[in-house]
Amino acid sequence: MAYESPFACVSDSPDSYAASPAGLDFIRAVPTSWDETRFLAGEVGEYVAIARRKGSRWYVGILNNSKARHILLPTDGLGASFHLTIWQDGQRPQDVAKQSRPVTGAIPVDLAASGGAVLLLDP
Repeated sequence: MAYESPFACVSDSPDSYAASPAGLDFIRAVPTSWDETRFLAGEVGEYVAIARRKGSRWYVGILNNSKARHILLPTDGLGASFHLTIWQDGQRPQDVAKQSRPVTGAIPVDLAASGGAVLLLDP
């Protein structure tokens, strides 16, 4: 989600994704082309959050450096309220957590050291 590339692919065996707590849910949901891309938040060398839109749904990718952190992800310009589905890295690769809930305004996200998160935002 956060990398710009004309060649979209997964970087591991499909079996690894199928065995993950996140499963293949997110990979199945991600389109191969975008209507719009926006920078949401970040600091050079610290973390980055990029949003991409297809239709009315926003997809957000967040990459973090080696320091765990809490961020408040702004949603200004994306819409007023959403149904959020988020997959977040934990302390270990197998500790992926998935949550779904309605959100209005900025979204709090806890980022694991050297981890990240992906979000689906449905209006």
